[in-house]
Amino acid sequence: MTDRNGKPAAENGRPYLWDADNPLGYANRVGRYRTRIEADFLLRQVGVSPQRVLDLGGGSGRLGGLLAARGHHVTLIDKDPEAIALAGKQGIQRAVVGDLADFPEGGFDCAVCMEVMEYFQDCEPVLARADQSLKAGGTFIFCFINSRSWRFRLRGWKNGAYTAHAFAMEEVERSLKRHGFEIAERRGFQWSLAATGSDSLLVDFSALVEKSLGLHHWLAQSPWLLYACKKTGPAQTR
Repeated sequence: MTDRNGKPAAENGRPYLWDADNPLGYANRVGRYRTRIEADFLLRQVGVSPQRVLDLGGGSGRLGGLLAARGHHVTLIDKDPEAIALAGKQGIQRAVVGDLADFPEGGFDCAVCMEVMEYFQDCEPVLARADQSLKAGGTFIFCFINSRSWRFRLRGWKNGAYTAHAFAMEEVERSLKRHGFEIAERRGFQWSLAATGSDSLLVDFSALVEKSLGLHHWLAQSPWLLYACKKTGPAQTR
């Protein structure tokens, strides 16, 4: 299905939400801030030599497209067909409709999983898939909501039940260890109280405060956490 401009649209007639060009997705101050932080971390970890990258739950190629543009060979998997149709226009070499937990291929140099883990009740399926997908020495880069952060607790008190799943650093790191990953780098982000999709100037102010005070180093209370890990051995068999 396409909209009147010929772009892929969801069955409800709206464009795919989590696209870099959608004002309700990432084309706003919060979205641009998040993309900048995640992209800077990701590109630094992947490096410049060509890598075979698996983008797990990569959506419409918001970050996978940046990797492809820098010479990496990207395989993107997402279960949303509209997202996959958009990803194919981002220069991504291979975009597949499917569930990341069932993707069978391995031997990748790098696996990326950005803003996906919150859709899982348990972090284990995501980390297990990264384990199975990477060759020894490969890099796994991902992020998740910190359940111990002030912001997550505040949102819970304010809104009651919180639909996105959050995880404690300890449980994620235990799972990483079980799957043979060593942590190379961690950083926090998203200290603003602005909601997803916000275009408030307070987003820019919060980002400046976060950088000036070095809040991204305060991992225990950072609302979101970015991790880069190295796979130290062969994939575990199920």
